[in-house]
Amino acid sequence: MSQQQKFVIIAGVLATIVLICVAAFALATFFTRNTGGPLAAGAGPQVLIKSPQQGATVPTNQDVPVQVSASDTNGVIRVELFVNGAQVASESSPNAQGLQSFAPSLKWRPTADGSYSLQARAVNRNNVTGESTVIQVTAQANATPIPTPTSTSTPTNTPSPPPPSPTPIVIVVTATPTPIPTSPTPQSTLTRVPPTNTPTSVPPTNTPVPPTPKPTNTSVPPSSTQALRQVTVNRNDTGQVAATCPSGTKVTGGGFGGDVNLTITGSAMQGNAWQVIAKNNSTASHQLIALAICVSNISGATAQVFGQSNVPPSVSASATTACPSGSTLTGGGFGSNAQLPVFANVSNANGWSASAQNTVSTTQTLNVFAVCYDGANANSTSVTKQADVSANASGTVTADCPNNQIVSGGGYNTAPGLVVTNSSKSGNGWQVTASNTLTSTQSLTAVAVCNSF
Repeated sequence: MSQQQKFVIIAGVLATIVLICVAAFALATFFTRNTGGPLAAGAGPQVLIKSPQQGATVPTNQDVPVQVSASDTNGVIRVELFVNGAQVASESSPNAQGLQSFAPSLKWRPTADGSYSLQARAVNRNNVTGESTVIQVTAQANATPIPTPTSTSTPTNTPSPPPPSPTPIVIVVTATPTPIPTSPTPQSTLTRVPPTNTPTSVPPTNTPVPPTPKPTNTSVPPSSTQALRQVTVNRNDTGQVAATCPSGTKVTGGGFGGDVNLTITGSAMQGNAWQVIAKNNSTASHQLIALAICVSNISGATAQVFGQSNVPPSVSASATTACPSGSTLTGGGFGSNAQLPVFANVSNANGWSASAQNTVSTTQTLNVFAVCYDGANANSTSVTKQADVSANASGTVTADCPNNQIVSGGGYNTAPGLVVTNSSKSGNGWQVTASNTLTSTQSLTAVAVCNSF
């Protein structure tokens, strides 16, 4: 067999191999393109209540628009609204396959004054749910209505149409004989690249290198946020819940949210969290909320000190405690029981004071707690704001910290017979809501503990 014949055979074999590879790739592409897989379930929809905001006051016996935003790459098919754990409204997506972004405005009408817990839930087309953070609002007669959000066009987000029927791929292979060369292939001529005289090194320069500028101070000032945790307290039962501060922050104070059916029996620091305990006095379940004030970018630590007092039968009494010398008050709380409702929970110089009324014929124990910061250069002040609460009505008052300080805790001062249903951070201040169960107007005072760290 001549050299030319061998060349023809080898070329034919290589051409056949190339055609087989092309055919295999085309078939793989065809089946990959036309074969579907299951939709990933994902982590569930992301849900946010945009309006009303935490701590807002809404009107009683009027429709309250609750603006919810939900998103999920698997398509949101429904958004539901829960108030105090019970569903009150829902809206389905206009597209049966769901929308990646769905922002309905749901309606809810509070029928009585008081504190309410709102939470939104979204469901995607794989039946995976996601829930928003619980927010606390207060319903009050003659409150300014929340404006209905301007309607915006819902994103169409039309799902992709089903893929077209597979189109067969036809591969035509035509064998073309390779011509036998009639003369040897000429050898390539080696061309030498002429040398260049262009220098490749960078000539030295006498320009001096400027000095490196000194780094600027980019320290972040301290700031406070509020962590929230909610639990359901069954009828005629006692429940507790703790809200934990995120890593890198320190708990400095805390508060609670509930309604007139819950007697708050404990509100105090627990590790890097704030714990709340309550007795449910009704025959239905109610929601209890713990709220922790968490401060970031501070170098010192917080600790809790304790005081105690015995309250004789059928009288009111107080218990006080003070932060150690060299430390600064940031917040405080109390511990009691259902027979010893606390009506005052306030700062007292560089310490804390709690007052309670003993409603039974035996002596009861009242505990008080102060949260103290051991870092240097801290400065604490207390700001108060008072409002009147009419008989058989609810009232809300907020004490705001000055611009050069941040709220680190807070409390309240009322009269026996007022039931405090909310004591929590609002903006850079402290907000308190109470229901007056008496037949005469009573005063309600909010106390904000403001600090510069």
